[in-house]
Amino acid sequence: MKNISIKNSILKNFIKYKRTFISSFSVGVLIATIPYIYTSIENYRNERFIQKEMQLQMKLREKQCKDDGTDYKKFLNLGFPNTAIKKFKICMEER
Repeated sequence: MKNISIKNSILKNFIKYKRTFISSFSVGVLIATIPYIYTSIENYRNERFIQKEMQLQMKLREKQCKDDGTDYKKFLNLGFPNTAIKKFKICMEER
């Protein structure tokens, strides 16, 4: 009999304070997820930084392979564009 009255009082309290329970639960979930959200934002920033760094390195490599005095420039000036492209690809793979 005592268990039934306890269950009824818990049920009455839940119905009476339904909004309070739901809002408390929501706030608890929000507070618990803040570290994970912060970590995911940091990971996203790091990935973007790494991508930008890789793009800069690729542009630098491309510039070095197309500079004056390289095989690419020599063959391009001699009128052999296909060979120049092959030399450029080789240069890009080496670096």
